[in-house]
Amino acid sequence: MDSREYRFIYQLRNNDDIPADFSHDVRNCDFESGVFVPQGEPNSLQQHPPSPACLLLLEGRSLQIVFHPASQQQPLKIDLSNLLQLETGTVLLLGWLKWTTSSGTQELRYNARASDPMNQFLCTLRRR
Repeated sequence: MDSREYRFIYQLRNNDDIPADFSHDVRNCDFESGVFVPQGEPNSLQQHPPSPACLLLLEGRSLQIVFHPASQQQPLKIDLSNLLQLETGTVLLLGWLKWTTSSGTQELRYNARASDPMNQFLCTLRRR
């Protein structure tokens, strides 16, 4: 099944939890904590286009964001020592993760329904 069809955030406990439509390299990487974030759903209230499905992977002192291959977006690797600001929040069912590094600010928006796995991941990220 194409993971762009998934609707809920879920925890990645190991490499077997990474959807099969992500690259073999990603499915063999080492990570300590992770979540799968489904593709955002378009709606008329959002000012931004929906975010593509992605993986958030915590590897030691870095955060890796791997977008679904169909999005054609390059993965991002953020060294936590270069993280200047991290903003997270939810309003009703809209959740966001916004980060600032020396190279700029980026944002990931997601549907916050059933977001306990995301909250747990963000708690681990903040502790780092």
